[in-house]
Amino acid sequence: MEKKVKTKGTKILGLPRPNYMKSRFIYTRLHQKSNTRIRTVFGILFFCNFAAKSKQGMIQATGIHKSYGNLEVLKGIDLHIAKREIVSIVGASGAGKSTLLHIIGTLDKADCGQLRIDGTEVNKLNDTELAAFRNQKIGFVFQFHHLLPEFTAIENICIPAFIGGMGKKEATERAEKLLAYLNLSDRKDHKPSQLSGGEQQRVAVARALINQPAVVLADEPSGNLDSKSAQELHKLFFRLRDEMGQTFVIVTHNPELAAMSDRTITIKDGRI
Repeated sequence: MEKKVKTKGTKILGLPRPNYMKSRFIYTRLHQKSNTRIRTVFGILFFCNFAAKSKQGMIQATGIHKSYGNLEVLKGIDLHIAKREIVSIVGASGAGKSTLLHIIGTLDKADCGQLRIDGTEVNKLNDTELAAFRNQKIGFVFQFHHLLPEFTAIENICIPAFIGGMGKKEATERAEKLLAYLNLSDRKDHKPSQLSGGEQQRVAVARALINQPAVVLADEPSGNLDSKSAQELHKLFFRLRDEMGQTFVIVTHNPELAAMSDRTITIKDGRI
């Protein structure tokens, strides 16, 4: 009578009998580990992508040249400014600081070179598109406030919004919020001549912010202020960066403001 061969715990062809339950367990564990590794890799890739986006350039200028007649003012400027960065541009008078700021602000055009702001290659825009882009994406603060004397503070603030086609109700609500943020609510119906120098400049800052621009360009913003008002304005810029995520490019001769900035760029003889 043929005996049945017991296979449990025995060897077939010298090999242990396969333990299918154990194999299934090992496969499951390997599958779980593989999924964990995949999730980890995707997590790292997502984080790197997020970090790259947060560091992506707000302003990218490459090979910017500008001449007026035979005078070459900018001689191949390369510039990269990140979102939420506050950058001061310093240099001697006539070095090309304001010229560069005007080109970045699309108030002037470079003779050659490329300029990208918030993902838009501005060189490719026609005059109408450029005016609309400037209105929506760029805020300006100058040494002199340039407030219109016949209008009140809140009316001055609303002007860029009206130009951009915003309705009166929305523009007024935005302006009132900015006035409150800048501690100027009680001055909203005052005309520029009724405001102090510091108040005038804060109204100018509110006007620059009304359209929620991608970047604010400031040309000697505290140059016409006393030391106390200048210090308050400088602190305001950093509050706006920290609380609103605003990007600032500031031309200044003020060493205190330059020292406070995230980065200082020096222009000398038309070059960085």
